[in-house]
Amino acid sequence: MKIAAFLFLVITFVYRSDGAAKRVKRSVGYELIETRLENLHITLLERIVKLETLGSTSLQNQKSMEDKIISKVSILANDTKCSRPHFKSHVHNPCESAKSSGVYNLPDLNKNVYCEMTNMGGGWLTVQYRSDSKLSFSRSWVAYRNGFGGPDADNYWLGLDPLHQLTTSGQYELAIEMVNTNSTYRYARYAHFHVADESEQYKLTVHGFSGTLPDKLSLHNNLYFYTHDRDNSERCVKQFPSGWWLTSKGSVCYETNLNLDYSKIYWRDWHHKASKTRMMIRRRKY
Repeated sequence: MKIAAFLFLVITFVYRSDGAAKRVKRSVGYELIETRLENLHITLLERIVKLETLGSTSLQNQKSMEDKIISKVSILANDTKCSRPHFKSHVHNPCESAKSSGVYNLPDLNKNVYCEMTNMGGGWLTVQYRSDSKLSFSRSWVAYRNGFGGPDADNYWLGLDPLHQLTTSGQYELAIEMVNTNSTYRYARYAHFHVADESEQYKLTVHGFSGTLPDKLSLHNNLYFYTHDRDNSERCVKQFPSGWWLTSKGSVCYETNLNLDYSKIYWRDWHHKASKTRMMIRRRKY
């Protein structure tokens, strides 16, 4: 760019000097030189304008590239900068403010849910309930993902996708209640409960046990959810058509499975057949 400007000044000077000389002497040869200088002057002007345009475009492209690089670096930094779990925007849980037990609307997920406001301090949202054999739990992947049954019915499954969205919007705990045919009541609580999204096959995170049931669900920590139509290559999936977090290693498929056929609901070392089961979650207060 500087060289072009310099050439422009030189030619302009020669051109002007040539104008002064023209008044002294005008010949055919000199007029030819004058014409060539004029053409060269015009050509150089055009090239200078073109160079300025190219330079401006180059600067714009460079700035655009820099902006893209900065944007990508910022995204990468946000993805990797901390080890704390990233929570989505708060999903309103009506059980946090309900005054009594009953069915409430969960508008963020377009779901009706049952809130338990008496047992274990209240504030619990029911995600699974079994009380008889009227509703089959031998369902497809889509059914377990979206949910089935009703929160005010005798049998109910909230859905894996709502479970994921709720447990990703904050830190949740889990409570499981069981009653056997002798009317004996037992429970298990887990201080940490999370369900991953569908791309991770709704992987289960559960730990921090307390309660009167044997601690069996902790052995399902980091297991994936299976249904008979989702991955029927697994031995355990072939054996048990209901959906649950199953292991694919060893001879034991599960330590507990609350979604089996009603007569086969299972919690290892829990004696007598279960007559009722309930799974509930609550946002942690600490």
